[in-house]
Amino acid sequence: MNSSSMQSKRQALELLTLAQRDMVAAKAFKTLPEIDFAIIAFHAQQCIEKCMKAVLAKHAITYPRTHDLDDLYALLLESELGIPVSRELLNDITPYAVTTRYATETEDLVTYAQIDAAIATTVSWATTLINT
Repeated sequence: MNSSSMQSKRQALELLTLAQRDMVAAKAFKTLPEIDFAIIAFHAQQCIEKCMKAVLAKHAITYPRTHDLDDLYALLLESELGIPVSRELLNDITPYAVTTRYATETEDLVTYAQIDAAIATTVSWATTLINT
């Protein structure tokens, strides 16, 4: 493995580790009734975003500095990497990155079940692609 691909893999593994931290936070917060759903969904969005960026990093694909999951989805699609989560669901999760963090009144755009499935699927997908 050359130094460039080693650096790409190292960056991917760091992002995956950060994604896993957000996954743990989302799961832990879910058990606390006093934690607002938007906070849990924020960590889910962050987990998915970091997984997507980790896969792009592993493949040495430059990605934008964005929280928009649709932008990352398009880049993965263009790079023929894909992602096993629907674009529609990613678009529903994206607002939790910024918009819902700065609002006291929010309407839930996704369910616990949807974010649980999206996190599990995305982390598994990223882990597989990064470790091959």
